[in-house]
Amino acid sequence: MLPTGRTRTARLYTLWSEMQECCRNPHHPLYERYGGRGIGITPDWLAYAAFRQWALANGYTQGAYLLRLDQDDDFTPENCAWTALPDDAELGAHPPRQLAAFDEEKTAEAWGRDHRCQVSISTLRKRLALGWTLEEALTTPPRPTPTYTAFGETKTATAWMRDPRCVVTLSAFRGRLAQGWTVADALTAPAAEQQARKTRRYTAFGESHSLTAWLRDPRCVASRAAVKGRLARGWTLERALTTPTAFKRDIYYLTAFGVHQPLRAWARDPRRRVSLRSVMARVQQGWLPEEALTIPAGKDDQRTLKAWGERRTLAAWLSDSRCQAGPRLVRQRLRQGWSVEHALSAPGTLERRSVAAAFGETQSLAEWAQDARCQVSNRILRQRLRLGWTVERALTTPQSTSTKRRLLTAFGETRSLAAWVSDPRCCVAHATVLERLERGWSLEAALTTPPLPYPHSREITAFSITQPISAWLRDPRCAVGR
Repeated sequence: MLPTGRTRTARLYTLWSEMQECCRNPHHPLYERYGGRGIGITPDWLAYAAFRQWALANGYTQGAYLLRLDQDDDFTPENCAWTALPDDAELGAHPPRQLAAFDEEKTAEAWGRDHRCQVSISTLRKRLALGWTLEEALTTPPRPTPTYTAFGETKTATAWMRDPRCVVTLSAFRGRLAQGWTVADALTAPAAEQQARKTRRYTAFGESHSLTAWLRDPRCVASRAAVKGRLARGWTLERALTTPTAFKRDIYYLTAFGVHQPLRAWARDPRRRVSLRSVMARVQQGWLPEEALTIPAGKDDQRTLKAWGERRTLAAWLSDSRCQAGPRLVRQRLRQGWSVEHALSAPGTLERRSVAAAFGETQSLAEWAQDARCQVSNRILRQRLRLGWTVERALTTPQSTSTKRRLLTAFGETRSLAAWVSDPRCCVAHATVLERLERGWSLEAALTTPPLPYPHSREITAFSITQPISAWLRDPRCAVGR
């Protein structure tokens, strides 16, 4: 029997393919019956178009099967005909699977109609696929459907969804019940009220809306991802909404030197000193249009910034006493959308050559760390100054856990950590010892355990040769990278 496919032509093609496989493929289950006995196919039917033309001209109908009239002859137009009876067909006529239970054998469809079956045929098949025994799959009643009581009525969730008093979806109804809502409230509370309680509100232009509502506002010219990223970097909502994320030379206009013209015109202007993309990036970072056009790349210290009611160049602000951060950090903050005053005044990392005044003296931080009056390490001193400590307090306040003066015992001796690192029994660096102690290692193990070899120094054995990876990389037999 050669069953046909879903559509008329697809069924014919499937039938033709199966006929070819049965007669020519030794791995096909029916090859012994046809190909093994020497039964072949007429050369005219080796092409699907010829078989299709014969089938449609000789009574093929949807759902028909192919029948060979002479069981010892080949598949030829003279020996084949169409039949509607599967039992008379040649290929694919496999008897339905018999399932045994209660000392009887029936097909799954027959068991589904049996009076002892407590479930539908689809549930029966699912249970059998999950490994249930047939008797268990037949006699185990289905799990009862939960019911919910509201307004003096008891119904299933699906029935409540058809009730006119229900104003939410099935998933929303179940989610509300999981959150502890009563059945009546879960059915009747509008979804908009629930969403309003959860949605964060954003204020801009004197109005308060959700972020989704702001993105639909005609004043918003950026995408959702761009707005959320800008807000995370500290931008104001108004600026995040109104700053374009991309530009087109023909439609984006820029006003500078009293002239309002598109970017295509500014591209030909002799006063422009940087690329248009750099110009737009600078404008989005808050540069004045004139400066964004004329200041060369790498000369952003010539840019003027307004803070505390004054306008100065960036270079002048960096040397101002109110600036608490280094040039690199200030530039990074300005690129991230910080206000000028905040970018300048927020404490940041200290430069290596920073100086500080204390006890009537002025020295660099490195010199203060070596001073006898300093009770902490250089790192702790800088950390305290970044946190706003006065210089004298940062210098003189002892640190109880300072590793600089902490005494540690190993091998029956008590020394400072610096002394242990200088001991010949220590085979790792100071930072490695500290890291191991923080992870709970004993001092002896932290000092004496050799470090792991670097990847390029590890030895690998191949071709009866043992050598480091770096040597294997130079070997002519190595055809890959590190």
